[in-house]
Amino acid sequence: MHAGASYIRDNFQIGLGLYALEGYYGIPGYAQRNKPVHSHTGVWTPVYEAINTRSYAHAWQLESTLKPKTGLISEIKFNYRGELSDDRETLGRYRVNKFDSHRHAIRSEIVQEFSSFWSGTSGFDFSFLRLNGEGDRRYIPNNLSREGGLFTLHSIDLNPIAVHLGYRHDWVARRTLSDPTYQRSRGLAGGHLTARDFSLQHFSGDIRYSIFDIAYLQAIFSHAERAPGVNELYAGNVHFAMLVEGNGDDRLNKERSDSYELSVGIKHDGLKLSATRYRSFFKNYLYLAHTGISRSGGFLVKEWRASDTEIQGWELEGGYRYDWAVNCYVTLNAFADLVKNINTSDESMRKWAEGDYMPNLPTSRYGIAVALQFKKFFGSADFDRYLRQRYLGKNINMEPAMPAYSLLAGQIGYKMSIKRYELVYFISGNNLLNVEARPQNSILKYLAPLAGRNISLGLKLLI
Repeated sequence: MHAGASYIRDNFQIGLGLYALEGYYGIPGYAQRNKPVHSHTGVWTPVYEAINTRSYAHAWQLESTLKPKTGLISEIKFNYRGELSDDRETLGRYRVNKFDSHRHAIRSEIVQEFSSFWSGTSGFDFSFLRLNGEGDRRYIPNNLSREGGLFTLHSIDLNPIAVHLGYRHDWVARRTLSDPTYQRSRGLAGGHLTARDFSLQHFSGDIRYSIFDIAYLQAIFSHAERAPGVNELYAGNVHFAMLVEGNGDDRLNKERSDSYELSVGIKHDGLKLSATRYRSFFKNYLYLAHTGISRSGGFLVKEWRASDTEIQGWELEGGYRYDWAVNCYVTLNAFADLVKNINTSDESMRKWAEGDYMPNLPTSRYGIAVALQFKKFFGSADFDRYLRQRYLGKNINMEPAMPAYSLLAGQIGYKMSIKRYELVYFISGNNLLNVEARPQNSILKYLAPLAGRNISLGLKLLI
């Protein structure tokens, strides 16, 4: 549920929003709630129960903008968001863990107009998150995180050349809190749960050259750094929703990446074509690795590790739109994504455990989509083809490739107006071919495929 109100003037506006969510999801897997016991009098029988997750969230958000009548500053923005969440994992009806999170975040921006061709945005943001848990099977201790940052982004438009430059500096603090009820696993389990502080640098720059407003050539470079999350640092027990026993490592360092991207495109009348080549080089790429161990209950033991990795690929897109009357048109779009993730580390453990490529990666894919609008009627169809993975890694043992599959989705609908309101009736369907689809990057691919053919009927009221 969403609700909001706003007050808008020529040089000032403010809005308040409220948000509430309840979710209840089943995980296609089962686990033991009772732990193995030794008995001289009888046979211990394990009891497997269904895994479910339940979540509740309530949030409130304030957004405001001031437009001062000055030549240098065009807008001053201030936003605040607060959120209370309750996330649970259950086995059958038994709650094995529960996490209450308290999050507060503020952000302020100043939009600047230095000249007719030079504009910029500068500001800061700060967030605070406290996570408190309960339950006898929790996978992370009570903790808090503080994150703050300063940033600036500038755009210089000297037609036909446009340049964008950005810089950001972040400070991140991770802390565990006193938690005598938390029971860690026998593995690494976050080490000594040491307090960690990180200083992060980010830089981005791109240059775009436009050719007669019908074509462009663009080059992008970015340097980014990421601090490990609380799961990556401090996790130390069974995470039922992921079907693993995850072990954090409080010694992990920040992840760094340098990315390069080159794009070319054409846009003329209703035709759009583009091609992008990208390469990213990671230092201390953070990933969840197999250990080759499994505990009672059937869950694999995994550890958060860091190592060097390269990600590269292509993105190809094309589209055409034809209008023959007012509010009557048809569009045709096609795309292809080709991706490869390469192990560039010399670590013997990494090569033994994961091989030459990272396991569980998304596969390359291509697709085509068509959409039709005829006055108040509309319809669309999307066909995506997911290829068999060629670049296989290891999960200690060699990773098997999932079969290729195709997904077809579609929707038809009708719009009508009642006074100042708009009603939208629609029927939509996913996996209309009812194929067995097991994504290579799914943690559940061996247990369950994606949902089969499913049809939805809907009604939207736009106020």
